[in-house]
Amino acid sequence: MRNVADLVDKVWRTVEAHCLVEPGDGVVVAVSGGPDSVALLHALADLAPRRRWRLHVAHLNHRLRPEASDDAAFVREMAERLGVPVTVEEADVRALAVAEKRSLEDAGRRARYDFLARVAASTGAGRVAIAHTRDDLVETVAMRLLQGAVWEEAGGIPIRRPLGAAEVVRPLLECTRQEILAFLRERGVRWRDDPSNRDLRPLRNRIRWQILPDLDRRAPALREVLADLGRLTAETSRWLDGLAADAFARAAVPASCGVRLPVSAFVGHCPDVRRRLLRLAVARVAGTAARMSRVEQEGAYEVALGRPGRQAAGAGWVVRRAYDAVEVVVPPPPAETGEYRLPVPGRVAAEALGVEVRAEVVERAAVPRLSVEPALAYLDAAAAGAELVVRPWRRGDRMVPLGLRGSRKVHDIYVDAKVPRWQRSRMPVVTDTAGRILWVVGCRVAEAARVTEGSRQVVRLRVEPLQPA
Repeated sequence: MRNVADLVDKVWRTVEAHCLVEPGDGVVVAVSGGPDSVALLHALADLAPRRRWRLHVAHLNHRLRPEASDDAAFVREMAERLGVPVTVEEADVRALAVAEKRSLEDAGRRARYDFLARVAASTGAGRVAIAHTRDDLVETVAMRLLQGAVWEEAGGIPIRRPLGAAEVVRPLLECTRQEILAFLRERGVRWRDDPSNRDLRPLRNRIRWQILPDLDRRAPALREVLADLGRLTAETSRWLDGLAADAFARAAVPASCGVRLPVSAFVGHCPDVRRRLLRLAVARVAGTAARMSRVEQEGAYEVALGRPGRQAAGAGWVVRRAYDAVEVVVPPPPAETGEYRLPVPGRVAAEALGVEVRAEVVERAAVPRLSVEPALAYLDAAAAGAELVVRPWRRGDRMVPLGLRGSRKVHDIYVDAKVPRWQRSRMPVVTDTAGRILWVVGCRVAEAARVTEGSRQVVRLRVEPLQPA
């Protein structure tokens, strides 16, 4: 009976080494009826009295095979025989896959983990035990390498991860499938075989039944190498995650509709930490469920290290490079191109630009020698006229800035003033009724609106953020 004792002891040592289950914990055991999950249940049932674990079996019928109902009955009977409470439910995974436009495998996985999280919550269990083995780890690493995954995605299967308020644990992750089958045979324990596991169309099954056996003959130590690669990659990735989390906590600054990471702090880290910083910022802005594809990640990374003014967007987030920071924000609403009439004197609320502009007529003597407030401008009243127009900047806009003879593109004025590209469509300009630009707000007044010694009256313009109603 050496294999029986060895497997139970190996599971115990794995649980202890990784603190997977604490004394008195409630543990939901996911049991499909296959050999791995059946062995997991029997091993945990052996060990439960040592630490007063409260086991609860959970089985989800995916309704994908005619014999699925027999599997559910088998699991229920086995749990009752062992004296373990059991929850069995059904899910129409095929309908879920169609409704959510997912593969059957992905839809089944989501349905299964949602079910396990519900059972854990209803039973007060803090742990959900899944029967992934060392062979599953090796197959996962091999599959990701064949799919061309980035290095951090080759980390295989984590021994623990969050699942709602509970935590998924994998006590069999250091046990091989051969050890599990020997354990079941020596105990005389039956299990259910899933014929779909022999279907060679899925890549994982081809790896299991064709690719790895062929490689075993060519390189007998390869499984050990793949297992070590998965373990070391996962450990390295977790270490980098920790570095990134610490760096994010120190450097991230809340900003309007998002997060700012100072360029000096961002570029001071290695590329793998920088990519994680961007992912953390996206999760902060778009929610923890936000996912960035590999293409999106690289696009955002190139923007973050590129020239100021560039940006990359995804679902619910925009990464943009400012002059002194990398910003991650929610996507702004589409810019409007409307115009707002401003009587002189008077005021107008330019809602699309988020500002209120006020105009008042003052005597020439009220004009200071030097004004450095970017939200304040003085225009010759005769040039301004009885009405002004406030509108967004438009491509092709030109003006003759104060002190110059020739015209310049407003775009170039923004570049000189280091106005980020994404702000320009919401930067107001003030024109006369003929369309001549008299003030690029925050940047330059036009030569045509210059206040001179001969100016009898002056229009004072002030721009303020529009207060919410």
